[in-house]
Amino acid sequence: MSRLQKIVALSTTEADLCKLQQLVRISLQNLLNEFIMRKISECFLKL
Repeated sequence: MSRLQKIVALSTTEADLCKLQQLVRISLQNLLNEFIMRKISECFLKL
């Protein structure tokens, strides 16, 4: 593998990792939002 190929391979994996991180962050945020909304509605139902 040439030096250029190595650099390209490294940069693509970094980009993929960034995308993965974003996806994970979004998924966690969504789960958290759902959880919070559920808790809020449970509290309202108890009132």
